[in-house]
Amino acid sequence: MNTKVNTLSTTARSAIASAYVNALSANENTGSLLTQVCEVGARYTKGSKMADEDIAAISADVSRAKGWKGATAQSRVSEVKIMLRSLHVLPDAVEAYRERAKGRGFTWHDGMKMARKLAKGASVPMAVRAAFESNKGGERGTPEGHVAGALKRWFKVATPKKREAILSAASTLGLKLGIKLDA
Repeated sequence: MNTKVNTLSTTARSAIASAYVNALSANENTGSLLTQVCEVGARYTKGSKMADEDIAAISADVSRAKGWKGATAQSRVSEVKIMLRSLHVLPDAVEAYRERAKGRGFTWHDGMKMARKLAKGASVPMAVRAAFESNKGGERGTPEGHVAGALKRWFKVATPKKREAILSAASTLGLKLGIKLDA
């Protein structure tokens, strides 16, 4: 791993920001989008870490292009910075993940998990292992909880007649929706 810090040109910053914005704008959540960001980043960083001022400038460009504001902007810009801080080793992690996955899908979120670990100084194998371990978790919640949540969301937008049917269905199934009815 190259620990040299590389200062980027304005063209390089713009290209990396554009690749990131395009990946975020896609209507899918695939690892191929992350791979595109990595490829553009590798072309300009040549395996070196990005300078902090480059990371800040690219993050600001992405935020401006996406129109992020307020608390959402802070959270999302933080994710962009994490990705950019690990961009010099992330392509290696993506490749190692795909080799270990053996055909299993790779998502943007898998890449973010690895980027977080790499940004904290983890090795590529440690980052890949962490991404797999966090994907092993069982289904969150219960089927009853999923149905209750769906009924509650539906209730909020339903017509009065449908609301009666939703409450009846919840009662029949023994589900508590936690909905306060207007008197």
